[in-house]
Amino acid sequence: TELDIRRLSMLGIANLASCFGNHNEFVSQGSIPMLMSFSDSADAELRNLAALALAELSRNSDMAEVITNDGGLNAVLYLARSDYRHVQRQVLPALTVLSFLDCNKSAICANGAVPPLLHFICADGEDNDGARLACCAIANLVEIASNMPLVVKNGYIPQLVSALDSITETVQRESARALGNLAVNIDYCDLVIEHGAVKGLAACFRSQSIECQRM
Repeated sequence: TELDIRRLSMLGIANLASCFGNHNEFVSQGSIPMLMSFSDSADAELRNLAALALAELSRNSDMAEVITNDGGLNAVLYLARSDYRHVQRQVLPALTVLSFLDCNKSAICANGAVPPLLHFICADGEDNDGARLACCAIANLVEIASNMPLVVKNGYIPQLVSALDSITETVQRESARALGNLAVNIDYCDLVIEHGAVKGLAACFRSQSIECQRM
């Protein structure tokens, strides 16, 4: 019952959650509902650590459905809305994995997680993996037409076009996929062209990566 002991215990749990090999044990021990109960704690440190543990679990695609069904998305979104860039970056892999599930796409957009992603697409080579994850998340989110206006309003099209020039093939691939999904809407297709995407897309088509070519 002592607060310091609870905080240290939750820190230990969050550290254990960072190892994929422990994840099945979290499920079998019924730990996810417990973490969910602490993600609403009145104590900010307990709340943050519980949310961090859920985010660590959510990085594992095998856990995405379990986390979603138990309500863990809200804890991940809570961290994604943080004012601290390093916290946003820490939760980015979890947010990207959860964005693959159709049932999460609207909730992610509706709960303030979209604007922070833009910072990582703007990384300009400083964090290529962060750029890949952010482009991937946006590509997933705009598979739903109702999410497109928010993504466009937040200035993603020019940044996604710029990401086509990345030296990293996976960033090129995911930015091309995001632009392709947006271009399904004729109005956004015109914006994609106006921001100069044709040159970058043509370069991707000449890439040695089959996946880049396909996107």
